[in-house]
This record gives sequence, structure tokens and C-alpha cells, in this order.
Amino acid sequence: MYMKKIIVFLAVSLLLITSCKNGDGVMTCKNGVYTINTTEIGKEIEGFNGATPLLITIEDNKISKIEILENEETPRFLERAEKGIFPALIGRTPHSLQYDEIDAVSGATYSSEALIANLRLGIKYYLEHRSVRP
Repeated sequence: MYMKKIIVFLAVSLLLITSCKNGDGVMTCKNGVYTINTTEIGKEIEGFNGATPLLITIEDNKISKIEILENEETPRFLERAEKGIFPALIGRTPHSLQYDEIDAVSGATYSSEALIANLRLGIKYYLEHRSVRP
């Protein structure tokens, strides 16, 4: 029985180690927590004043955090878009967000659309490049 527990523990450990890709500049994984940076893959996606890259954190196959990285957007419009979009996405699975409609925030349309496009791009990258599929 003890040997069986050790084998199960080693198998689970190996799965966690091999399920993470590290160091590709876009997606990293540490202890099963994935982080996707859309700076490079989303550099063509622009809001009103330029690129709006994101840092998307995924834990247990659910979005746990979305951060806006350095950009040139007008802060008040970007903040309005962020507050109107991100809270409803936390806790959702990337797979479900792939196809769900996400509405832009009125009064911050360009910023909203750029954030949504970066989010979708990051999710697509995660789903295509992680080692373990749902």
C-alpha cells in the first residue's frame, strides 16, 4: 500500500512538471499556475492610443487574474474598460471564454475592444500550448 502511494505521488508530480512550459516569452508555468503575457503576440492589437498588452494568470484551468501591462491608453478610459470587463471573467474557464460574447464598455470602446482581443489571443495561446488538455 505504501509503495502504491509513492507511485501515485511520483506520477502526479511528473504530470505537474511536464504540464508546464517555461521560458517561451509568452507563457510560463510555475507550480501549475500559468501566466500568459500578450506583449509580443498582441503587439498589433491596438486601443485608441496603441497596444494594450495583458498578463493573464490561470490557476486550476480558471482565470484568476488579469492585469493590464504598460501602455499608452488614456488612464480613465482604460480603467473604465477594465472595471467593466474583467470582474465578470475571473473564475471562468479559458475554454468557455473562447466562444462567449464579451461586451465592450460604452465610452471606452476602443480600449475595451483591444483588451478583449488581447484576452482572446492569450486564451487561444494557452489552450494551444499547454501540455494537458481538458
